[in-house]
Amino acid sequence: MVTLAGFGVTGAVLWASLTDSLETTTLAWVTLVATQLYVIGDHLDGLHAVASGATSALGEFLDHWSDFLSGGILGLAAVTLMGPELDPWIRHGVLWLYAQAFVVTYVERSERSILYFAPVGSLEGIVILSVWLLAWLFPAGEAFMSGPSLLGGLPGYWTLLAIAAVCFGGTVIVLLRRIGRVPPYYLAFVVTSASIVAAAALRPDLLPPPLGWGVLMLHGADFLARVMQPQLFETGRRLWPDLFAPAALLGVVAWGTPSGGAAVAMWVTSGWALLSTARTTGTVLHAFAEQWAWVNPDPPE
Repeated sequence: MVTLAGFGVTGAVLWASLTDSLETTTLAWVTLVATQLYVIGDHLDGLHAVASGATSALGEFLDHWSDFLSGGILGLAAVTLMGPELDPWIRHGVLWLYAQAFVVTYVERSERSILYFAPVGSLEGIVILSVWLLAWLFPAGEAFMSGPSLLGGLPGYWTLLAIAAVCFGGTVIVLLRRIGRVPPYYLAFVVTSASIVAAAALRPDLLPPPLGWGVLMLHGADFLARVMQPQLFETGRRLWPDLFAPAALLGVVAWGTPSGGAAVAMWVTSGWALLSTARTTGTVLHAFAEQWAWVNPDPPE
């Protein structure tokens, strides 16, 4: 319940990111405050579970699965602050890199039975994001972020894009080197998620940024739930990512479906991504339903 409460806080960030009428400073304020509340909840859930002896497979799954979506929502807020002029390839590409870095951590666990986070992990990322968000709350900081403040006339917000690219990309490289190979099921996820990015970047008229982000995050959450299952259920079976939605989106782009039919196809495949994620996640939640119980720690003697 603590995990889900912390995750629920990021719902305010999602709302703010999708509300066009909000000012930049308001979106930055909402995201900054919600980020701190989310971090508190993300630490309290583990502390309570250990103190009460209630650690469980269900808690582990919910913690990591909700972390993925929460991070994606914070990423959406960040690219929304950067403005609509941000190139769609960059907008979706940085979120794609985030998904790769998060998922490959659990691919390593599936392959090597260890969970090892990179030196610059989620907590360090939250600190960097918080400082970046704080800058938007001051006139000078907002002017730096939105103006041509860097060499080449790039806006100052590119500081975060550069850090994200290095950290996310570096995490993927380091972990794959440690695994010693690129597992085929992970390579399939790289390709399918990249296909969603391509569809969103090539047809923003049919797959606008919020919808493209949603399909990408749902596809990642679906695959994450699949990657975690060998450990959760103690089986050696490797589950591959969903192939239908990415293939359908690419088909719409490649064959130039008329706009009316393309719009229907986009929404159908988006709905499929949602159903696929719900089905995969529901499998795990149903299997560990008996672990849904609040346990209070024993009082000290």
